[in-house]
Amino acid sequence: LAGRTAPMRIAFERGDMEAIRFEAHAVKGGALNLRAERLAAAALALERAAQDRHHSEVPALLDAFEGEAAELSAFVEKGLVLAPGQLDDVIPEAGGDDVAQ
Repeated sequence: LAGRTAPMRIAFERGDMEAIRFEAHAVKGGALNLRAERLAAAALALERAAQDRHHSEVPALLDAFEGEAAELSAFVEKGLVLAPGQLDDVIPEAGGDDVAQ
């Protein structure tokens, strides 16, 4: 997600509102699939501002989008850090004697 913000900022500097709209739309779809509603809302607001050519709104919306993306990324990273053996509790086939060798 972090990689999506920089290209949108560059697109804003170039005045390429269509590129911003396209990227925000793509993130919105992915966020909705993940049920990341705050990120989806931030992406939708950015998408609409870009579509309607509201240039003055875009910088603040990019900041909000970036904040929500960072928060979701931190949440996912935290959730992916497991203690040794903890994966066995989540997916029994991941360890122990059940694993095909």
